[in-house]
Order: sequence, then structure tokens, then C-alpha cells
Amino acid sequence: MLSLLKVAMVGNLYSILLGCFFVSMVLVNSTYGLTSLQLGDSTGSAGGVVNVPLLLSTSDVVSGAQIDLYTDPNVAVIASVSGSDAGANHIVDSEPMSEAGKTRVVVYSTSNDALFSDVLIDIQLVLKSSVAQNDRSIIVESVQFADDGAGFVNTVLVPNASFAGPDSSVVYRMGDMVSASSIAYGTNTPVDRVEFLVDGASVSVDSEPPYEMEFPLQYFGNITIFARAYDQEGNWFTSDSDSYMVNFPTSLEAWLNVFFTSGEQLDPTVGALSADLDLDGGATLLEYAMGLHPRRSDSPRNSSFILNPFTGSYEFGFIRPVGVTGVSYQLQVSEDLDQWDNTTGFIDVVPIDSFWEEVRFSMLELNTPREFGRVLIKKEDP
Repeated sequence: MLSLLKVAMVGNLYSILLGCFFVSMVLVNSTYGLTSLQLGDSTGSAGGVVNVPLLLSTSDVVSGAQIDLYTDPNVAVIASVSGSDAGANHIVDSEPMSEAGKTRVVVYSTSNDALFSDVLIDIQLVLKSSVAQNDRSIIVESVQFADDGAGFVNTVLVPNASFAGPDSSVVYRMGDMVSASSIAYGTNTPVDRVEFLVDGASVSVDSEPPYEMEFPLQYFGNITIFARAYDQEGNWFTSDSDSYMVNFPTSLEAWLNVFFTSGEQLDPTVGALSADLDLDGGATLLEYAMGLHPRRSDSPRNSSFILNPFTGSYEFGFIRPVGVTGVSYQLQVSEDLDQWDNTTGFIDVVPIDSFWEEVRFSMLELNTPREFGRVLIKKEDP
């Protein structure tokens, strides 16, 4: 397998060195809380029936739960609540509470068996009015978990959150400023903070209601934005997410302005073209040319050598953003990593989707002993 191995700088050129090596990656998971509940989508049209799953996520021993649900009587009513296969020997009971719109659900074990991380209950809603994507026709108002059957002890109250993002019908461009907000609900354990995330990466945290944020879009492609609410015990709830289309910047200068101030762009250790702020081995110019994030360590998308059966030669392809300008790409080959020869240039640009394309070079003839290739990336003169 030929994989991306090394990035080197030669004068004003930035090269990706490729060879017969494997690259390994270690993923680290973070735990935000021991136990939480999350409602599924509850959107639909007036008069319709919506099935809403309530999902339990837990790494702790939980054998029972008391859950207070709320629906605005003018928006929806609960038609039924049923249990699932979340745990053996568990019973699900539900009954309306005295306050309009509130229903209490109790899930308890007859033999102290633990609940599984799974769909805990299924809720059937009858909608009285239409519920849009960013609205929520049902919320979890309060929760108590137990670790010893139905005798609710070691109470944990879990927050709930809704999310309202920018207009998802608009096609954005990297660098555009957008706004988002969240409504977070706490009960006896107050909400501590709400975090906003883009493609799973935190971009803002607000610890005071109303929970709001304004931020520039620093990712492109089909991205997702959502909110996550935390209570003071560290338990959390993740809202529904919205998807957005974000195009690549129109120039190198516009891309630099997304990530760096004017002063940072003059600092050779921060935003200059030769800098490597995230210490991932890629200079700022290379991060732009390959569609990477200069402040978060990442790697270019897959590159590969392919034998063309019709021409009998090898082709080399790499992935770059659609619309990247202001840089040139030159493939060089070598037998010994000492003497490098230029290839003839692009032979094809193959669209992958609206955001990415593959650039292909003609590289090697059959039985040629050369084994290495590198792509030199150079900033073009204005």
C-alpha cells in the first residue's frame, strides 16, 4: 500500500513524499457523562402520527428510571408509550400527571437487572399542529435513574436541549459568519453549559442563557451543526443536528482570512505559508492546497498509484478541493530519493462530488525501477 508519509519544504515548494509505507492512526474517545437520554426526531405535519424513540446511553449500572415527559397540548398529545428490548425483566408504566401535557413514565426491573444502552421506550405522538425541523414537540423535563430496581436512589437528573441553526436552505462559503442558539432545560440539577459543535468539533461554549453563538464556518462540504447541554453533574444531552452545504473559498487570501488575522499571517510561526501551527507535518500552504484545517491536526484524503491497463503505465492520483486556486501541483518521481524528475503534468481531473476532485498524473511505465513520488505545491504569482 502506498500512503502519505511525509511533508517537506524545499525553498518555496512544499512536497508530499510518497512511498511503500503503512501509516497507523489511534482514535481516542472522550466520555462526557455516565448516563443520558436522547429523544428521536418528533417533526411532522398536523394530524400525523409520529413515533419517537427515547434512547438510553449509559456506561453505569442503571436498573430503573422515572421520566417526566412534556408536550404542549396545542402541539401534540401522547397516544401511547411502550417498552422495548432495553433490558430483561423490565416493566414500563405510564400515566398522565395533573399538569396538562405532562406524562410520567417509570421503567423498573422485577429482578434488579440492568438496563442496556438502547432504545428504552417508544412514544407515539399525535400532532395537532405541524412541527418544523428545529422545533421539538416533546421534551424530557426530568429524569431519575436508579441502580437498585424501582427504589429510585442515587438520583441523576439529565438536561435536555433543542437547537436552532442558520438557514439550511442557503449554500454557504467558508468564512461566512452564522448564528445558532439552543434552549436547554434543567430540573433539580441545573444546566451548567451548552456546547455548540460543527462536525463533532466544539466551536463555542455558552454558560449563560439564552444559549447563543456566532462563529465563522471553518469547514467545507456537507457539514452538521448541533448543540450539547451539560448539567452540573457532568451528564449531557445532544440535540438533533442540521446539515449545511459550505463551498471552498475563492482564493488563497480568502482562505487565510478564515483562520488567521493579518498579524498572524505575518508571523512565521503562526499563519505564514511556511508555518505548521497544528504540528501535523503540513505547512499552511499545503493545508490550503489539500483542503485541510491549519489549526487542527489532520491528513490529506487518500492518494494512490493505479495501473492503467490500456496504456500500460501507472497513474498517481490525489484529492483536492473543488475551486482551489493560486497554487500549482507538480508530480516528481525518483529511483533513489536523491534525483527527482518532473512528470508531464495532469492527465485528468475526475469529479468526486460537489466539493472534492481527484487529480491524476501519468507517472511510470511498466518495468521502470522508480519507486517513489512526491507532489510539489507552489504558490503561483498573482
